[in-house]
Amino acid sequence: GFDFRGELTSRVQCDVCGTVTSRKENFSEFPISLHEAKDIDSVELEDMINRHLAPEVLEGSNAYLCSTCQGKTRAVKSLGVTRAPNYLIVNMKRHRYDAKTGISKVMTEVRYPEVLNLPLFDNNTVKYGLYAAIIHSGRSFQYGHYYVVGRHSRELKVTENDSARGESVSANTTNKGTWHVFNDSSVTSVTLGMLNNITEHFPSDVAYALFYGRVDDRNTQPNQQISDRVRRLVNRDNIAFRTETQRLAAMASRATRFTPFGSSGGNIVVGGHKRETKGYAEAKTADGNEYVDPDFE
Repeated sequence: GFDFRGELTSRVQCDVCGTVTSRKENFSEFPISLHEAKDIDSVELEDMINRHLAPEVLEGSNAYLCSTCQGKTRAVKSLGVTRAPNYLIVNMKRHRYDAKTGISKVMTEVRYPEVLNLPLFDNNTVKYGLYAAIIHSGRSFQYGHYYVVGRHSRELKVTENDSARGESVSANTTNKGTWHVFNDSSVTSVTLGMLNNITEHFPSDVAYALFYGRVDDRNTQPNQQISDRVRRLVNRDNIAFRTETQRLAAMASRATRFTPFGSSGGNIVVGGHKRETKGYAEAKTADGNEYVDPDFE
């Protein structure tokens, strides 16, 4: 299957005796905390990653308990990626808690590059290409709307002209692949430059998760295939969706023919709200018969 798993190594070295302890753990998403950036208009993604991986001095009330020294000592803690995943998910932690106001959303804009260089523990880097972003629209966690801007991960390419630090997504960036906005049932073609300009035009629309695919020669799984199990689950869900739309279409047709108040105008009232039925006819074949999926069991 797709390889979203990476490995982080935490390493602590005592300043007194030099003893080093390390611990490894797998990760499926890379968290970026924006709590400290709450009062900043915008930050760069690579700067936030470097800050997350920066060495930390453990001293004072946060001193390290060294097993060799048998007491608390000053130490340096370092964190690094020791195994880079083929597909990197960057998760923006936009939750901020305040005792008076409760949980709020950090609105800081994160400017993310099309080409991301992820630093490794051994001082090497892995190059990734952006292929999707999940956007949340709204100023509160109590309400809002999610949508996706993305392209097919197979369209990821990096040329020799891409900058060493990463190529920012801007109106001047050359388009690579076909980008779309997936907003409920609406799919719209967009330009690559719209990605980082979304927050500029819609201040409450900020990225919550970014999806990058590894594009260097060390990608060990360049041609991934969806597993049979996932394919069956997706197919079953598609069949259930088509069945439901056919049922609603039939209800709308009966309501149009038999309602004492005349035509429903292409709408059906469900739960006190009008639901548009336009498009349900696509669930039928050209001769008007109901569509039956050949893979349905």
